Amino acid sequence: MKKILILLIALLVLSGCKDTKETATEPTQTPEVIETLSPEKSAEPEITKTIEMEEKNGQFDHMQKFEECHYDITNSGGAEEYVSLLTDAQKDSSGEFLWDDSHNWALVVENEQGVYPLFREYRRGNPELNVCEVYEGEDIIPVIRLTLSSSASYEIREYRFENGKFYESIPYSAGAINEIPVTKY
Repeated sequence: MKKILILLIALLVLSGCKDTKETATEPTQTPEVIETLSPEKSAEPEITKTIEMEEKNGQFDHMQKFEECHYDITNSGGAEEYVSLLTDAQKDSSGEFLWDDSHNWALVVENEQGVYPLFREYRRGNPELNVCEVYEGEDIIPVIRLTLSSSASYEIREYRFENGKFYESIPYSAGAINEIPVTKY
């Protein structure tokens, strides 16, 4: 009887507990990324206004330069051209801005022929200027972006030059929002 019991145990050990069911491995599929747009947003931002050149008559002389970029955005052929974000905030004797809650702001493109006043508003917060080149097919299109952020709104405006005029569009606007402070370490 001992021999039969040892033989059965040996048979069980040698046969093992092998799972005879074959498992086929299926390739993992990456989910397709689908871009969704809310009903009020479209893929192509609408042009909200057209800006033509004005004669320089000192309309921005009382303002301080906050940000500036030297770039021939109108293809004026080498004429000195500046994209400037200006504010009516004054500076102290050491050159630091004396900020208040709100200020008048202006975004202008200026060259020897005149000035394009792209943006003129009294706003809370400090706008940010960005000048970039966007590739559309084989064309390189210069774009001026103005980011407007305050405690109750967030908006990006774009300005493109074409046919002697600037065209403003608003590709993103969050509207009535309330920003929560984030601590940076």
